[in-house]
Amino acid sequence: MRVALLTAVSTAAFLTSSCGGESGSTPSTNAPAPPPTLAVTLSKSSTDVTVAEGETASFGFMATYTGSSSDPVVPDVAINGKRYALDGTPTASGQKFDVALKTSDFAPGGKSTSTVTFRLCKSSACATVYPGSTQTFTVNLDVQLKDWAMFQRNSGHTGYVAARYDAQKIAQAWTWKVAPGLDARPVSADVDSVYVVEGKDDIPATADVADRVVRLDASNGQPVWDNELKIHNSISGASLNGGMLYINGIDLSTNTNPIYFINKSDGSIKYKNQFSSQYGEYMQPTIHAGKMYVAAGFYGDQVFGYDALTGSKLWESYGSFGITDGESVAVDSDSVYYYAGRGVDLFDPTTGVLKRTLENQYFTGGEYGWESALMLDGSGGIYGMNGTRAWPYSANAIIGYSTLSTQAVWKTAKQYIAHPALSNGFIYALRSDSRAIDAINTKDGSVAWSIPIPGSGNLRNNVVVTENLLFVSTETDTYAFDLKSSERKMVWSAPVSGMLAITPNNLLIVAGIDSVTAFQLS
Repeated sequence: MRVALLTAVSTAAFLTSSCGGESGSTPSTNAPAPPPTLAVTLSKSSTDVTVAEGETASFGFMATYTGSSSDPVVPDVAINGKRYALDGTPTASGQKFDVALKTSDFAPGGKSTSTVTFRLCKSSACATVYPGSTQTFTVNLDVQLKDWAMFQRNSGHTGYVAARYDAQKIAQAWTWKVAPGLDARPVSADVDSVYVVEGKDDIPATADVADRVVRLDASNGQPVWDNELKIHNSISGASLNGGMLYINGIDLSTNTNPIYFINKSDGSIKYKNQFSSQYGEYMQPTIHAGKMYVAAGFYGDQVFGYDALTGSKLWESYGSFGITDGESVAVDSDSVYYYAGRGVDLFDPTTGVLKRTLENQYFTGGEYGWESALMLDGSGGIYGMNGTRAWPYSANAIIGYSTLSTQAVWKTAKQYIAHPALSNGFIYALRSDSRAIDAINTKDGSVAWSIPIPGSGNLRNNVVVTENLLFVSTETDTYAFDLKSSERKMVWSAPVSGMLAITPNNLLIVAGIDSVTAFQLS
């Protein structure tokens, strides 16, 4: 380096003398003066931001500089995070700039650490940066999506996740192979794990493989633990609450069918309670406010309430008519909602007292299994299939009820299969007479619009909806539709099929017969 520098200086001197320059003179230069130093300090170097699902958070910092310049002083802010942005242009007050930031609407879940770079420039193009002005601000962001805790996610069975995802970035993450001879049940999931029950509907029980429950690491699909239960005639998927999993097992014609209370940390059985049933297939228990609820009964038409923490039975009550098996009750702070065929029974969640029944004037008679669940919109609206439900192919009209009425308020003209999703005033349901999904208005049961579903496999499983995407699984494929585009076009598909769920760390889970596949959403 030193030799090269000396060579350059000698060459310059030679050229100057050759042009008649005075020996020893210094050539003139017009280099601009360097910009002055503007030393910036931030009011804080980092922040921790926690955002609940579907909400936003505002945060920011104050940047103060010392020094002065005769040229403009323009703030420049660069953000390398994806779930927040500037909330307006930084505002100036003397030698201070207030930088306001805000998280994106319906941000995907999870934790991330990113930086905001602040600097002062002579222009908005920032070709010249004032020395001493560049500072970084660290953002530790945690968007906390709720657990996929039970059938269709929550005690209102909506299947809705308040997040927006980019369909073009969906990528397969991992696949878990179910044990031979068993099928995957609908899963539950928290931020770290996916809980898979593997069992067989076998009445009477003839399988030689015991049912089991597996905790999978959500990051890679590898088992954290694997607990073998026993051979049942039927077994539900797991519901979760806090540190516990809850699973219904069915043994024929007994008052001692097991409800497993399982430690989710290690898979050990903490408690084991019982309920009555002669036969049938049961969905996941419903959890709400520290209590667990199961619809069953030796002859059907019973609802059982349990303490979710201690495992003790709190009450059992009879409904107004008779659903034999399969139902997952809906629950909110006011009532336990049980579809009884002739109507919807409302039980007190604490005592089990039957408070009233909303009449189903569209009831067609008979007792039957009802492998489905009522959906709650949080504003007194209750929605569910009408008539027998032999999962997953039975076709039924959808009935709308209201706690402000004494009977059903509407019935759809069309019939539907599988299990719908509910969000933002619409029920998204699979038509039984064509390959289409209808958006049903919750006010009157009318169809606002329909989307054709490609492919040829039978429609089945469940519907899941986010703020911008609608997920549907057929017998052969899974599809995503863009609800925000004018045509609501199909924007993604994968050749896997099964019951759908979305985890708090943005995995789309497809629980099929012989495998569980996870796709990363972002």
